[in-house]
Amino acid sequence: ADSELSIFEICENWKSSWWWLENSVKFSFKNGSLAVPQGVHLLVETAQLVPTAYTMTELFNNPIVNGDDPAKVVQIEQPVEGLEFQVSSILNRLEEASECQPSEDNAPHFESFKQHMFNQQENNTFPAVSTQDLLNIIQDLFLVEESSDDEEPSVYTVLPKLNNVAKLTLTAHSLMAYSKLLNNDHGVKVSNKIHVDTCNLLNTLFRTNYPGAFFSHNTLEGIVKIFRLLLVTKYPHYNEEGYEAIRSKYPVIYISHDASMLVAQYICKQLSLPMYCIRRVPCDPSTPHFQMIDPGELETNVKEDAAAGKLPFFVLAEVGSSLNGHVDPVGPLLELCTRYDLWLHLRGHNLAALALNQLAPAPSQPGHSVSLPLGAWLNVPSLPSITLFTNIGNDLSTPLSLQTNEKGVALPVWTLLKSLGQAGVEEIFSYNFGLVEGIRKKLASYDCLRVLSHQPPNSLSLKDITTKVLPIQSVVEAVQSCVMFQFVPQGTSLGPVPQYYDKLNSWLGQILQRDVPSISLNLTETASFGTVLRICPFECATGGDYEAFLGCLEAQVEILQATVAHKASFISLVEASPKLVLVEMPGWAGLGGVRYVPPAWGNADTDQAKAELNRLNVQVVRQLRTSDAAFSLGEGTDGLACVRFGMVTVETDITELLSLVEETGQQEEESWKFIDSMAEVVRQGILTATQDLQKENEDKLWQEGILRHVPVFGSLVNWWSPVDKDPTRVKGRTLDLAAGRIETTENIYKSHAQATPSSTPTPQLTPQLTPPVEKSTPSNPIPTPTQTPLPVNSAEDINNVTPAAPIQVNQEQA
Repeated sequence: ADSELSIFEICENWKSSWWWLENSVKFSFKNGSLAVPQGVHLLVETAQLVPTAYTMTELFNNPIVNGDDPAKVVQIEQPVEGLEFQVSSILNRLEEASECQPSEDNAPHFESFKQHMFNQQENNTFPAVSTQDLLNIIQDLFLVEESSDDEEPSVYTVLPKLNNVAKLTLTAHSLMAYSKLLNNDHGVKVSNKIHVDTCNLLNTLFRTNYPGAFFSHNTLEGIVKIFRLLLVTKYPHYNEEGYEAIRSKYPVIYISHDASMLVAQYICKQLSLPMYCIRRVPCDPSTPHFQMIDPGELETNVKEDAAAGKLPFFVLAEVGSSLNGHVDPVGPLLELCTRYDLWLHLRGHNLAALALNQLAPAPSQPGHSVSLPLGAWLNVPSLPSITLFTNIGNDLSTPLSLQTNEKGVALPVWTLLKSLGQAGVEEIFSYNFGLVEGIRKKLASYDCLRVLSHQPPNSLSLKDITTKVLPIQSVVEAVQSCVMFQFVPQGTSLGPVPQYYDKLNSWLGQILQRDVPSISLNLTETASFGTVLRICPFECATGGDYEAFLGCLEAQVEILQATVAHKASFISLVEASPKLVLVEMPGWAGLGGVRYVPPAWGNADTDQAKAELNRLNVQVVRQLRTSDAAFSLGEGTDGLACVRFGMVTVETDITELLSLVEETGQQEEESWKFIDSMAEVVRQGILTATQDLQKENEDKLWQEGILRHVPVFGSLVNWWSPVDKDPTRVKGRTLDLAAGRIETTENIYKSHAQATPSSTPTPQLTPQLTPPVEKSTPSNPIPTPTQTPLPVNSAEDINNVTPAAPIQVNQEQA
């Protein structure tokens, strides 16, 4: 019928849940067609539209015209295109906002939205927020990093840059959620097609023939699924009885490496298995450096557990471990597990080398299951982790994997593989392996750097994988997925390094992380080797500036070598000095710390002596930093301050630096001695002046009579017989520090009276707090700073007195 409906009425009639328009407009039906005003695009974003008068097929079959002009046809965009457009728009918006410099006007923007979104409403309700406001909130949440301290302002963070493949994969995540809106039968068919095609692509890429695959959020979830299916197969009543079904004959998990221990513990926690199900296999004695599984020891352990009534069940092997890239003997382990009916699971970055084995004679299975974290290997965010596995029991794995996977979960992986192609994935893997190989060769040229990661056999190289027909064991051993190294004393091959070198390695790692932030470098504490540095492109394949990294590493290694070379001479020179004491600083990687201790002070045992010594060294550091900022203030294990020496170069003269510390300390010591001596002179002078003034006051009291000082009656006596106002009767005292004697202030008052003009009346010399200072005349030159009298009220003011100034004390002050 010819009618005009608003967009809300159309949505109500069709019971649609997703409509998007550029403007709020009205539509009309004319002659069986939906008329749309010109310039308006209608995006239908769901297939489940149920109109009352028109079906979905009729809607897409009928033309949609622009207004009344049938010649201008407006195309309805497909749902996938519309969703991709919206996702791309949001990602582009975030990237543009991250690249723009924030202004002060934008600073309170996040706080206002945070209050709007997260504050509890008075009536326990929350209002509706428009789409534009929601996007602004999400943008600010992503860009603004809140400070833990309320007083500090929030800072803007930098979002990671995404390439086209990563953006397409994120779009695939949205499409995966959108695929759940399809009707059940159609959605399952689409999901199965994508799943089967993804498995085929993975088998083609890695030259394998696994029939099943799990897609999970992390690698460990895939291993847990495999383990659970194995429990159901080996223990028929496990689904009904749970732990009771395995109580009498519990399964055993065999591991060798510390990283595998974490995986085994995760499996036990997820499946409520006791931790004694885990058994560590001794490593191969010929290669203890890499902690590789010894197949002979594993076979012995399997026989012992079977004889003890346990069920040998699962073997976790590393093919390029996450720590040092070691490779377990895959071939012998697979043969042993097949013979004793054990399940062999392989994990590690070296499995990516299977994709480079272009001359593989036929697809194979290196283990019963393998973990493939493609997201980390290709630096694609949020990509599901893949677990390929063979048949479990008598069931076919492909239908089994389809039943246990979420609908559409393989879509992001399928999209990635289709986008890059086999050649694109192989190129990334080859670049990462070649990068690690180049870094290792550079590190091997330093005598002071020890490489601890997996080293391929001399007879194999990365080039051999693509040009020769090699077994799987040779393929995974010929590559290096990570490089782990540390700074060590020259000639050190095995064993831990001294504790001081742990601090040096920690300093080296922090400097490299600061100067070359594009390189993903990790500092790791190991029980066998201490602090080590580790680089793994397969965990963060960002393509950083490795040339800059190698250049920075070369410069810092020279500094480390110079610091170690000067360390011994530094300690010997400090021990030979009578005024310097070596200070232990456990957390400092530089030369160390010294403390200036005057010989006369001896051992500062009392708290007051320690405080004075601490204050002296603080002042020494302040003076040193005025000439050289390389000196810094440190603190020893005793809590006292010291002069801290950092890293040095080959040209640094340690003797000159220590001499400078001694000279500065001696100057500060002498300055302190002069201040102490002046303070003692002032203290004695004030005491003498106080005693003299007290004696004169007593004499004056007896001369004037006691009655004058009696309250009320003394006023009558003073009125009857006034007191003589001669100022010379009681005179103040002046302390001349230069001459070292105490004099009266009579000469000062006389000089002041002579310098006063005759026209000015002579003032009465009554006692005052600050006596006038004599003005300069030709006969009496200007006083020098050591002759200027200053008033002192008491002995407590000596700390505020200039040491070279004479002190004047009058009657009132005394």
